[in-house]
Amino acid sequence: GVLRRRKRRRPFFAVTARPRRSMSAIPGRLKILTASWIFIAASVFLIAEFVLVGYGPRDAETAQLEGVLGALSCVGWFAGFAVLIDWIVFDTFSVWGFSRRALCGATLKLIAAVIFNIQPWSLLLDGENPQLVPNFGVPWSDFLGISFFHLGNCIDAIGGVSLFDRRRLFQHSNWPVWGTWVYCMATWFLILTNAVGYFDGRSGSANPSWWAPCQVIGASLLLAGSIIYAAWAHLPPKDGVPLVQ
Repeated sequence: GVLRRRKRRRPFFAVTARPRRSMSAIPGRLKILTASWIFIAASVFLIAEFVLVGYGPRDAETAQLEGVLGALSCVGWFAGFAVLIDWIVFDTFSVWGFSRRALCGATLKLIAAVIFNIQPWSLLLDGENPQLVPNFGVPWSDFLGISFFHLGNCIDAIGGVSLFDRRRLFQHSNWPVWGTWVYCMATWFLILTNAVGYFDGRSGSANPSWWAPCQVIGASLLLAGSIIYAAWAHLPPKDGVPLVQ
């Protein structure tokens, strides 16, 4: 008889790598730079919102301002991840190879951004609805959204391990991996605080004293990760090394 070789399935985190080449220019550099600056703006709005939520007065006017800041932040996350997916598919696949992991992580975070938008817009557009939480809006979208966001970050963080060059920790090609790991650290803070906020809100309990600072820390880490990505895109190496080899 004829022995047939079983076709090996490519691992989820595998990348179809192309031959080694000089990467003096990041493919679609202006596109990823634009996404990074959008993420920076979204993070700044988020920090401002969390400072108001944690330390501002609890009245209708402040709640409306929180809703505006939240809406600006959430629209920013959606726009940024839409640009990011466009960059991954139409700029990086033809150069660095097809990566299901990168596309899956970005898609999960785009879904998260859609869900995030429900809370602030429900407050701004239908704040008088008795079925909503007063001065807040839909209570579940933040927790559900951060769950998708964190899952996407965890997928990217795990995938980044194989791309990280341990011999030169801070070389240019490692910057996106550092950025991804900072993002993942950020969402560890945020998924914890959103879970506590959601379930304490349902039970009528007050948030613990560490809740507000952890919110601000998580948003600040998102800002730090976005700055790392912007620096990576803004300062391409003169004779770099491809992320995928």
